[in-house]
Amino acid sequence: MKLFPEWYFHQNASKVLEQDMGFLSSQNEILLKEKVPTKELYLNLKSSDTWVAEYRKWMDKVGHGMPYHFGHSTISFPKEPAVVEHAPAGVVAGLSASSPAKGGIGTMHAPNLANRYFRHVIHCKGCSTVVKAFQTWKNVLSAVVVALAAMAILVSGRQWKVLLLASASLCSVGVYACSTAIAMNTTNFIRIHRRL
Repeated sequence: MKLFPEWYFHQNASKVLEQDMGFLSSQNEILLKEKVPTKELYLNLKSSDTWVAEYRKWMDKVGHGMPYHFGHSTISFPKEPAVVEHAPAGVVAGLSASSPAKGGIGTMHAPNLANRYFRHVIHCKGCSTVVKAFQTWKNVLSAVVVALAAMAILVSGRQWKVLLLASASLCSVGVYACSTAIAMNTTNFIRIHRRL
């Protein structure tokens, strides 16, 4: 038995990408605009950028087999740029840091490729299944809360009222937990900046 479920690791991995999304999109825009290899644009510091430099050198070796790549010494542009790459970096960075937008009737999110739901959840069977399961549990528990509260109003004995309201409160905690789990899997991570 695993200590943490797989979807928990997926949502944590998404946090890392979302923290860097603004930088990555603006860097991609610069690479497409300048049309030069990364060694001519960036000064890689040996102490901190070793992995980045080695990745770019690896792209020089194997990038020819990919649709496009930006290596240390070579580049190959995409035949048709992606939709996200058409937008200015500021807009993409803003979208990537925003919460999921409400879509039309019957949809959970507006189609936004920088959004965690559209970037990961709809493509990952495990996370998609978990989100649907938590939504089902949330709906069931919400109905149980309403039923228990209605029964608490109708019964005459004080001990029954207390028992029913306590049960409704526990189910409300379950609704909150399901909502939190859904948000963890569908809402982009936003770093809260605090004053020290």
